[in-house]
Amino acid sequence: MKKIIYFFVITLLVACNGKGQQKGGNTGTGGPAKFDLNEEIHNFGTLEAGEIVAFSFVFTNTGANNLVIDSVGCGCYCVQARYGKTPVGPGGKAVVDVEFDTSGLYGSQYKTIAVYANIDGKVKEVALVADIINEDIQITY
Repeated sequence: MKKIIYFFVITLLVACNGKGQQKGGNTGTGGPAKFDLNEEIHNFGTLEAGEIVAFSFVFTNTGANNLVIDSVGCGCYCVQARYGKTPVGPGGKAVVDVEFDTSGLYGSQYKTIAVYANIDGKVKEVALVADIINEDIQITY
């Protein structure tokens, strides 16, 4: 009799364990978040040194899971970025607002902004481009 009960308990535990794994495997289906951008590189054209200009990079969530922007990194003191930390559901939009201060700059400028989000461990880079005219800086060749 003990053998039958032992066999029944083992069978029940194995069966329950298998169902638990299936449920766990189904959470978060649809893979990592995906998105489309309104623009990956924004060109401000020609600017005068000292101008402060702004642009909004708009991310549209095209995946099946929420899009979450964890952080944003700017490689230059002249670029400031702001973003929402609220998860964005499928079909929703997330915005990274950037402000570019051209004070002290001259010539062709290419500034990148790294967007860290739940996109399969990848970093998405967007960029700002401008030609800066600065009459205070004289370059002779």
